[in-house]
Amino acid sequence: MNSVMLFLHVISAILMGSYLVLPFLSGRAAALSGLEQQSNVSLLITLNRVGQIALVVALLTGGAMISTAGVSVAFMITAIILVLAIGATSGIMGSSLKKMLDASKADSSTSVPASKVQTFSWLSAILILFIVYIMTHPAVFG
Repeated sequence: MNSVMLFLHVISAILMGSYLVLPFLSGRAAALSGLEQQSNVSLLITLNRVGQIALVVALLTGGAMISTAGVSVAFMITAIILVLAIGATSGIMGSSLKKMLDASKADSSTSVPASKVQTFSWLSAILILFIVYIMTHPAVFG
């Protein structure tokens, strides 16, 4: 059973890699207009949703495996805080993406939601890199 959980955990970590490409794709979305922008923003929404689902799967499988891992309480608290922070930034980014899509369909300015998307996509990418480091180096916490 533990090997199945580990497999699902690793697959979800790979899928969360979508947060690493979002900052670059979101910068491109702001420069586009019309149908091209709508198509690009729809792709960003899909990537964000895939990342959010993967985050939930990683949280569940990590929670199931933590009892046998023998890691410190500080590691567990840090992991939970990072997962919640990634969830929060991706949720805010998802809301801004929807506003950006609506503004693009209405042919109005998308600069405000686009800047929020770019900011939160960079923040999510940095948090993903940080959580990957923490997960691969649990001995940092003793």
